[in-house]
Amino acid sequence: MDQCVPLTEAFFKSHKNVTAVVAAEYNFAMYAYEACNSLGYRVPDDMAIATFDGPCPKTTPWHFTHIRQDQWAMGTLAVESLWAQIEKESTDDHASQTLPGKLILGNSTRMIVH
Repeated sequence: MDQCVPLTEAFFKSHKNVTAVVAAEYNFAMYAYEACNSLGYRVPDDMAIATFDGPCPKTTPWHFTHIRQDQWAMGTLAVESLWAQIEKESTDDHASQTLPGKLILGNSTRMIVH
């Protein structure tokens, strides 16, 4: 993981038209944030960053805009699905279920007005 920030910096340098990042998880959002700081980009003015499942607000002064997901429910459904496959109750390998998420606005994105 020690190359994540330098690789992100290189990506931003070679793709100057990128103005937003949606990170699959919090640590990748932090790498993008660190790369922005290193390059002198202002978050959210020059680069917006959003992610999934931000940390507890008490653990960091930076609050990413993120989608809060019910991780307990996700884990429960995954185990139930796996158990059904093991017990041959379900053979549908492409079954999917949708759980609601909640958008939590942080200070890593801003409103764009045209």
